[in-house]
Amino acid sequence: MSEFLLKIKESAELLDVHPNTIRNLMASGELKAVRVGPRIVRINKQDVLNLLTPYKGGEHGVWN
Repeated sequence: MSEFLLKIKESAELLDVHPNTIRNLMASGELKAVRVGPRIVRINKQDVLNLLTPYKGGEHGVWN
C-alpha cells in the first residue's frame, strides 16, 4: 500500500483521537475515505492532516 494512504487506526493515532472519531468524520462527510475491499478502508494522509486547524493568537486567539 502507498505510504500516503492510512488505515482508520493510523489516522486516529495521527490525530490522537479514538478510531470511532475517524469513523464519525467519515460518516458525516468531513473526511473522505476509499473502500478498497469489503472490509478495507483507506484514507488519504493529506485529508487527515487537513483536519488540523491552525491556531493563531495569544491567550484569546482566533481559530481559522
